[in-house]
Order: sequence, then structure tokens, then C-alpha cells
Amino acid sequence: MPFQAAAVDAGYLTSTILTQAAAHLRLRTKYAIIAGASVIGPVIAFAIASYFLGTYGLGLGGMAQVLGVAAAYTFLCGTIGILSQQLLGANAMMLVMALVVFLNFPSAGGAVPASMLPDFWQFIHSFWFGSGTLETLRSIVYFEGHGAVRWLLQLGIWVFLAAAFSAVFGRRSARAPRNPAVRQEPVVDSGVPVI
Repeated sequence: MPFQAAAVDAGYLTSTILTQAAAHLRLRTKYAIIAGASVIGPVIAFAIASYFLGTYGLGLGGMAQVLGVAAAYTFLCGTIGILSQQLLGANAMMLVMALVVFLNFPSAGGAVPASMLPDFWQFIHSFWFGSGTLETLRSIVYFEGHGAVRWLLQLGIWVFLAAAFSAVFGRRSARAPRNPAVRQEPVVDSGVPVI
């Protein structure tokens, strides 16, 4: 689907901005922003794609299903960005790119059918989140949802695991002892320290 790349961008670019420019925000706040981007991003991308390509013959129910899957995918990409930052700090960008772009796009089976991919990419396709998303969307658009459960489950497992690991690392960092505050020198008034 043409808007799948836009969904990736909405997720991982939002998380990148949050981790670089707003690292001070609480984890809960970051996830609230990612959730908002996960709804708004796919809606905008689908609206633009639909203007040029139509709605793939989908009714309101089908469009809601497509947008729901795209929202889960966008949320996952954002979660991977936050989780990568929790693991590697400022050096997380290469890990995010490896997971969300380098392994994700070639293995999804969007450009060519999965059966025509080289063996390595077929193996990745069998469990990766991008293929779970694309195959679910393909099933909804072209086959009225038949066969979607297996692929939707694949995507759902990734969402659950990424969010769970992020929550665990978030709790760990919240419990970790903070650096002691910078010691303030006492204010001196006429040579006598003021306490």
C-alpha cells in the first residue's frame, strides 16, 4: 500500500523527535504523543493516497479496518524508536533504521510477492512486523479479510513485545538512582554563610 511508508515515517520520525528534542518528557507523555501520531498520520496518508488512487473499493468498514491496522503499525514503529533510545540513548538511530527500514521494507513483500523473495528475505517475511502489516492490509483490500488473522496476530505480537519491553526499561530507569544534585554553595552575606 502506498501509504505504508508514510505510516512508518509518522511513527519513527515522531519518536526520533521526541527522543532528541524532548528527551525530558515522561515515558507516558511520549506514548500519548506517539498514539496521537498513530491516528493522525495514517488518516492523512490514506486521505492523500485515496485522492490519487481511490479507496480501493472499500466501504466505511473496510477503511476503518485499514486505518486500524495502519495505526497499530505506526504505533509499533514509534515504540521501536522509543525502545531503541531506551537501550542505546543518543546512538539509537542506526538501530531504528535497521529494524524499521533496512529489514522491514525488503522483507514485506510489497514490491514483489513473498514467494519470489530470496530465501533470507522469505525467512524474515515469515515473522517480521512489516510483512504482518502488508499482508493484513492486502487481505482486507483484496480478499475481504480472509487469511488476515495469522498476519494480524504477527503484527500484534510485535506491538505487545515492543511496548512490554519499553515499559520494563522505563520502570527500571525510573527506579535507578538519580545523579546527586549539584551541590549549591551557600550564599554569603558580609562574610557569614546564610543557611
